Amino acid sequence: MEVYVSGDQIVFKSDKVKSLGFTDYNESLWHKVKEMKWNIRFSRPKNKEKRKPYIYSSNRGNQVDLHRFVMEHWYGESMMKDAKKHDYVVDHLSNESLNCRISNLCFIPRTLNTSKGNDFDIRRKEAEKGFALNI
Repeated sequence: MEVYVSGDQIVFKSDKVKSLGFTDYNESLWHKVKEMKWNIRFSRPKNKEKRKPYIYSSNRGNQVDLHRFVMEHWYGESMMKDAKKHDYVVDHLSNESLNCRISNLCFIPRTLNTSKGNDFDIRRKEAEKGFALNI
């Protein structure tokens, strides 16, 4: 995977997916990111058409997803441990798994994340087909 800075974002480019992954550029974050080897993995839902790509690194012997890595960078390791202790997960607000901008990430309860994925996310995608925006 190719990782580079473009403007105000860190970009992740892989031949495994058509879209680019990205997060906000921050000098200290960039120094951490560029030292790691990043890859793409796919979620494993029962319906293979619903597979989502996620950027991850398995450096340091542990696998870490980019969205969790970014949240830990901004909020700290203790906040991540506390979130996990209270069964919170990192959610992509836009449901775009490759958009790891801090403004697209939040902590939500695991149960809400599951129900969101099984209801709202499906209905939202279906509703998008019926909307148009004219400027």
